[in-house]
Amino acid sequence: FLYSANIYRPLWTYEAEKFTDIDLLMTSELSDLDLSSDRLSKNYNFRGYNLITWPNIYIWTKKNLLEFKNILPKSNIYTSDPISITDYKLNLDFSERIISIFTYEFVKGYYGISQRIDYLSHKADIKFFNDIIKLAEKYNFNIVIKNKSKNNKYVSKKYKFLMSTLSLKKNIQIIEPNISPHRIIKLSDATISLPVTSTFEIGKYYSKPSIYYDPINLLQDQKSSNLLKSYEELDKWFKELQKNFKQ
Repeated sequence: FLYSANIYRPLWTYEAEKFTDIDLLMTSELSDLDLSSDRLSKNYNFRGYNLITWPNIYIWTKKNLLEFKNILPKSNIYTSDPISITDYKLNLDFSERIISIFTYEFVKGYYGISQRIDYLSHKADIKFFNDIIKLAEKYNFNIVIKNKSKNNKYVSKKYKFLMSTLSLKKNIQIIEPNISPHRIIKLSDATISLPVTSTFEIGKYYSKPSIYYDPINLLQDQKSSNLLKSYEELDKWFKELQKNFKQ
C-alpha cells in the first residue's frame, strides 16, 4: 500500500494478514526537512503519525526511521531503497546537459496534514522556476520538468499557464507525469527538487548531484549542502556543475 494520508488500514487487511504480509510504503508524505514557520510540528501528534495502524512500514531515510520507531513501537519499521510505483512506458529522448526538475502542481486550495500542503500554500512556484531557468540558460543546460500528476482538477490556472509557457522554450521539456522518476534521473546529469518532495532521495540513490531549492526560505536552515536557499547559492551550484563538463 502507498501512503496517502490513510493512517488507518482497511478492515479487510486484518483477515488478509493471515495469508500475507501487509506493508505500507511512506514516500512523499515524509521529509527530513522542517518548515521554519511550522510551530505545531513540535507537538507529538501534529500529523497523527502515532495513530498509524499498519504493521510493516517502509521509509527511505535514517532520520524518518528513528522518528517512526519512536512514535510507533508496535510497528515494524524498515528503510528501503527508493521504490517506483508506476511507470508509463514511453521512450525518453533527452538531449545532453540535462537537469531534471521535480515539483508538485500548485493548487487552488487544499487541506491536509502534510508538509507538502503547508509548503505549497506559500506559492513558491514562480521564483523556483524563474531562478532555475535563468541559471540554466546562463550555464547552457537543458531542463526537463516532471510534475506530480496529470489530471488534478485542483491545479490552479496560473500554474497550468506557467507550464504551457515554459513548454515553448527550446531548452525546456515537460515530461509525462506517469513516467518513473528513476528513468528520468538516470538520464539526467543532475536533479533539483521542490522542498519536501521525495525525488531528492532518488537522485542521491543514483549518485547524481541532487539538491532541494527553497527560494522563499520557508525551511529551517540545517546547514546542509543539499538545501539551497538563495539565488546566489544556486548560482554557485550551477557553476560547480559546469566545471564537471569541462574536465
